Amino acid sequence: MSKETFDFSEALRRMKEGKKVRRIGWGIVDKLWIDKNKNINIFYKATTHSSEGFIHIFPSCWSYFTCEDILATDWEEVEG
Repeated sequence: MSKETFDFSEALRRMKEGKKVRRIGWGIVDKLWIDKNKNINIFYKATTHSSEGFIHIFPSCWSYFTCEDILATDWEEVEG
């Protein structure tokens, strides 16, 4: 069964609630969310430099999102 998908406005709303989201098929980005200080947090999938399984990039910036990401309707909520 596939997960519920939604558009960027819903993804942004969920991130503001502290939930983690991603786009289906992003590949290297595993999840992102907005913390209580309004910083965007991005977890990248593990590399050989990470013993915890993720690299935490903090703080990140909005320029990461492309027009394609903002117009996409394949966002999903993820756990963790």
